[in-house]
Amino acid sequence: MAKMIMIGPSLAGLGGISRVLSIWRDGGIFSENDISYVSSVSARPARRIFSFVLNFSKYLRLLLTAADTVYVHSAANNSFWRKSFFLVFAMMFKKKIVLHIHPSHFYDFIMSLKGFPRRFAFYLLNRLTALIVLSDEMRDRFSALFKNKPIYVLRNPVDMKSLSNIEGTPREQNRILFLGWYVPEKGIYELADAVALLIRQGLECSLDLYGTKQRQALEKYVNSLKVGDKIRVHGWISGTEKVNALYRSAILALPSYREGMPNVVLEAMATKLPLVATPVGALKEILTDGVNSLICQPRDAAGLASRLRQLLEDDRLRQTLAERAFADVKANYDIQVIRSRFRELMKSLKEGRQTGA
Repeated sequence: MAKMIMIGPSLAGLGGISRVLSIWRDGGIFSENDISYVSSVSARPARRIFSFVLNFSKYLRLLLTAADTVYVHSAANNSFWRKSFFLVFAMMFKKKIVLHIHPSHFYDFIMSLKGFPRRFAFYLLNRLTALIVLSDEMRDRFSALFKNKPIYVLRNPVDMKSLSNIEGTPREQNRILFLGWYVPEKGIYELADAVALLIRQGLECSLDLYGTKQRQALEKYVNSLKVGDKIRVHGWISGTEKVNALYRSAILALPSYREGMPNVVLEAMATKLPLVATPVGALKEILTDGVNSLICQPRDAAGLASRLRQLLEDDRLRQTLAERAFADVKANYDIQVIRSRFRELMKSLKEGRQTGA
């Protein structure tokens, strides 16, 4: 009989939370903690309403079992409102409730609410047993709102073993990589501008983008830059294809405007792929400029181009940053480290005490 009911997106989904939870499952967190998992949304849009009804029915049956804790993963906006149904019923059944907040902008989301939505959101949040967030900064912000609420920090994991480049796939020394959603908030247009600028300046380099959402708009923009096939827009990749892209590239660029704790950064660190990223969300706590990455400011194509050039032209710098990043991720973010931390948090929750990060 499950001791914990966990709510989150489909484990087959493309999003970051789905990826995190797949690593949790494969890394033993589900089995060790007797977790029964319920998807709140289907990976297939056409089935989402049917899937929600079916899975919510499963959830109600599980609430009648001996499980004493409901653990809910949430993003902001519609994700939170969907999860509110699960939270309300968990309260009705008097379960312990843990809300694991993934995006760094969740705080801004709830603070922007007005009227009844705001009252309802705070009603739910005030009745949680505990909150779990991804960074110290998020913990501090929520602690100011919910002064007597246990708030824990649990970083996202990466499976180091599955990312080891055993076959020694060589890197293409001038290849820049992007992996993620094709939305402006990921900084993809600034990245395209930065690479186009480097190409016009005579630097030998190329950019491969892999992702989904708003692909046609990005392709149209890239075509307008008139740099031939030096910037290539591809579809979404995962599994072996994604890992091989990490192995083959020279740099991962993620110039986002906002982030939680992006899995792709941890994966790049685990595959010794040098990083250029922005200091947003939990990245401010993971990455240090000139130590394990190079940092540029959001919305600054020229600054991004300068940082990319710096890495492309300095083999020793790339190697140094990659080695330090690898050591950091191995010590702090491997799934077995996170599994041990999760075990500690659940023990603290059971004993009613709060721990640090």
